[in-house]
Formats: sequence, structure tokens, C-alpha cells
Amino acid sequence: MERFATIAKYLQFAGIAPLEKASGKTKRAVQNHKGNRSLNSAFYMAAVCQISHNSQARDYYRKKIAEGKTKKHALRCVMKRLAMIVYGMLRNGKAYDAEYGKKQHVPALKERSNLKQTDQRVNVLT
Repeated sequence: MERFATIAKYLQFAGIAPLEKASGKTKRAVQNHKGNRSLNSAFYMAAVCQISHNSQARDYYRKKIAEGKTKKHALRCVMKRLAMIVYGMLRNGKAYDAEYGKKQHVPALKERSNLKQTDQRVNVLT
């Protein structure tokens, strides 16, 4: 993974990141038809399977559609999410852990809420 300095470079290589088309003041994003087509196809098939069989991916897909995205664009969002997970796994050398984000953020939120409560107490006392 030393080949890709950032996740954006990895997404461009996979052909998942959109390309920007600009003319004058008009800027728009279009689908990337470049990149590694076999890697893109693998992420596409994984995304389709995730939407069919994984409730979290299905909920994410439906959320994107509810936000006004087309079904095709929502599928690309799922592909991007899967690519980001794979990039993180390869970069860190760790296996996938579905509870990873929950484990990391919950204690931090509890500590922050405790700090806010102590700050409020100090403000009330002064």
C-alpha cells in the first residue's frame, strides 16, 4: 500500500472516485471510466452482494437513495465505502472488524460528555 499515499489516490486507481469536468464557471462530477477495471468490477460485485445480503450496506444504500441519489450513484457510494474499508485493512494489516468504529468512538464520547458535565459544574460554582 506504499504505492498509494492517500485513500483518494487508491480510489482513483480503482476507478471509483468521480472525475471533475469543468468548463468556465461550470463544474460537475462524472463517472470515472479509467482506473483498474478488474478492481472496479470486483468492488462492483462486492457492493451488489453487500446490498443483497448485508443489512448495514442495504440501509446505507437506501439512505443514499432517500438523499436523492440515483440507484446507480448509491451503488457507487457503497463501492466507495467498501474500497475505503479494504484500503484501511491493507494499510493497517488487520482483519475486518465490524465493531471497530463502535469500539473507538464510544469511550471518546463518554469522556467528552464527562468533561462537558464537569465544565458545567465549574461554571455553576463560579
